[in-house]
Amino acid sequence: MAESPLCTDWGDLSPEQHPTAPRHGYRGQERDCANRRPWETGIRAALERNASDQRRALEGAGTRWSGTTGRLVTAPGQYRRPWCLAPWSGVCRHVVSDSPRRAGPMAHIAFFILPAAGHVNPTLSVARELVARGHRVTYALSENYRERVLATGAEFLPYALDQDRFWDTMVPKQDAAEYTDQQEFVNMMTWMLDLTRQTLGDFERHFGGGDGDGDGDGRPDVFVCDPSSFWSGHILAAKWGVPVIRSTPTYVANEHWSLHPPVDTAEEQAEDPRTGALFEAVAELLAEHRVEKSIGDFAAEVHSGPALVYLPRAFQYAGDTFDEEVRFVGPCTSANSFHGEWEPPGTGRPLVLISLGTLYNKQPDFFRACVEAFRDTDWDVVVTHAGGVAEGELGDVPPHIRVYDFAPQGAVLAHASLMINHGGTSTVLQAVSEGVPVIAVPQMAELHATATRAEQLGVGAKVLRKDVTPERLRETALALTGSAEVRAAVARLRGEIEAAGGPAAAADAVEALLVPAAAAAA
Repeated sequence: MAESPLCTDWGDLSPEQHPTAPRHGYRGQERDCANRRPWETGIRAALERNASDQRRALEGAGTRWSGTTGRLVTAPGQYRRPWCLAPWSGVCRHVVSDSPRRAGPMAHIAFFILPAAGHVNPTLSVARELVARGHRVTYALSENYRERVLATGAEFLPYALDQDRFWDTMVPKQDAAEYTDQQEFVNMMTWMLDLTRQTLGDFERHFGGGDGDGDGDGRPDVFVCDPSSFWSGHILAAKWGVPVIRSTPTYVANEHWSLHPPVDTAEEQAEDPRTGALFEAVAELLAEHRVEKSIGDFAAEVHSGPALVYLPRAFQYAGDTFDEEVRFVGPCTSANSFHGEWEPPGTGRPLVLISLGTLYNKQPDFFRACVEAFRDTDWDVVVTHAGGVAEGELGDVPPHIRVYDFAPQGAVLAHASLMINHGGTSTVLQAVSEGVPVIAVPQMAELHATATRAEQLGVGAKVLRKDVTPERLRETALALTGSAEVRAAVARLRGEIEAAGGPAAAADAVEALLVPAAAAAA
């Protein structure tokens, strides 16, 4: 058995002892942790709890904690990864992993993700894995994601976000199986353009001087960019010649399948002056930052190339038509929990979890229908509405139906027999990964695609909003949970999810971009 030190004080670390110490501060370094801004006490407490959970998990996986020496004892052949809970926390743990760290210096990975939970949450386990491998990770995100990011050990680079405009603009309203609303397209593109203009200069100053040009904090070696979000990361990557990998929580598109109809830039400019003006503004922005690409070429780059796709290949439409550059790593949400603890009822009865996520949750009529569907059944019911229902709006709720603003979804799914949701791709796949079939009630094109795919693969049923009644929900619930064919289909897809590799496979894909980058610099 080999022993690994437990580092509890950054002041005891030198650059040689810990790959990330120079970035976060150690004794004798001018920019040490004490010079970082103050952080919330609650975050640190959560991180300490996570450390205890990590210790227990490691001990349960064949390692043991030596209380005498303060060391984590591991089996031969296992690799000990230094894992900093957060650069400012003063707490460093060693995480055991079976995959060796790549030789050479550790890298700086920058995440530019759409500031929506369904896009951010799958990336957090990937960031945690990259930090565990010794890499420096930085997130550019709106302030409301600070706590989630810091809990991974990543650094946080905030920007101001008009939340009302974001929700009004970036949440599709068209309840259809395909995106065809031109005004929604223009509104979204305008938001992306405006936020890119707002943030690009600050981000360039923050990152750009690390090579000696100024006061920046070091150019990233890889950008992880969400193609649904604004373009600051893509523009900086193009300007600096840094590789990009897409982060996609839902379906990818190619010539064989797409949720979007084909777009001809020239035709759209001729037909719609709003789109023409928008494209002209984007072209001016690219030229201003010396990105020598046409709008078409830039858009093609944003939506092509290496990709992390947070679903198994079997769930992707036309999945076998994508090459290995597109890495289907499966859902990466299971390690993330942001909503406290939850105690199961302990009755031994079947349990259904009902949620519409955080974007389409203001539907009290839907939740009332769910309450009525299970009012007189022998099911336990957990309803999470994310603040979408005011107190008293659901009327008389029987005691076997428990209503929450939020609950830890993974913890509930571990005890569930069924989930009813909005068709969010990550949520559906998280349910299946726990062996739980789904009833999907979709709200827009991507959610329609997921509901249809779940039905095609036999792991759930699709119910349109207009068809939601207590009777329909109850009958569908009983049919799904009573079907041996559904149980077998869920087991098959669950196996595909497990084989996809999760956060470790995603981190491998990010690290693969470092090899050609290092070779080019040599």
